[in-house]
Amino acid sequence: MAISDTVLTTIKNVYGNRYNILIYNGSSKLSTTPFLIDVKNFMKSLKKNANTLLFVSIGRISPEKNTLLLIETFNKLLTLNYNVALCIVGYDSNKDQTYISKCKDINKFPNSIKFVGRKENIADYLYFADANCMTSNYEGLGITALESFSMGIPVLSTPSGGPSDIIISGINGFVSKDISLDSYFDIITNFITNPIINKDAIIDIYKEKYTMKACAQQYLLLYRRRIK
Repeated sequence: MAISDTVLTTIKNVYGNRYNILIYNGSSKLSTTPFLIDVKNFMKSLKKNANTLLFVSIGRISPEKNTLLLIETFNKLLTLNYNVALCIVGYDSNKDQTYISKCKDINKFPNSIKFVGRKENIADYLYFADANCMTSNYEGLGITALESFSMGIPVLSTPSGGPSDIIISGINGFVSKDISLDSYFDIITNFITNPIINKDAIIDIYKEKYTMKACAQQYLLLYRRRIK
C-alpha cells in the first residue's frame, strides 16, 4: 500500500507493477489551544514590524529533515535584509544532541531564528505563520504538510518525495527544483514576492483529499472491491 505517488513508484521499482494501490494518508484538522495568546505574543516578538513574514518548521531536528539547510537559507535571507523570521518547533531525538548543536552553532541570527523545542500545540504556531518550511531529504508523504493545509497554511518544500505530490505550485505551496541552498532560497524569495494568501483554497483541497474521512472512504472502497 502506497501513501503517495512517489512511494508507489518506489514500490513498483522494487516489487513490480502488480503492487499498484495508492491511498493517500489523511490527517485530523488541527485546532488551536488555550496557549494561543502566549504563542501570539511570542510570534509577535519575532517580528521587526507589521510586514515581517513569519515562517515555521515543525518536526524532528535531524539529518533526514535537513534542518541545516533551513538555517543556512534563513541566514542568507536575513543577511540580505529580507524581512523574515523563523520559528523551529521540534527536537533532536538523539541522546548526544549533536545535530541540533550544529544547527544552533551556524545560526547567525538567534533573535530572528528561534528554536522552541517540542510542542504539542503546533496549531497555535501554524495559526500565526505565513508558511510552513520543509527541507527534508526524503518524506513518504509529510503529515505536517497535511496538518498545515488543514489550517490554510501553505507549505514550502524540497522535492523530497511525498510533499511534491500534494503541493500545487502557487495554490498550496511551492516545491524547490532540488535540495540545495540556492534552490530552496529561490522558493522562499518567490513566496515573499508572490505570497499565497488564499487560505480557503488550501483548506478546500485538504477537505477534498486529505482528511481522515477521505482516507477512510478510500480504504472502505478498497475493502469492498476485495470482498466481491
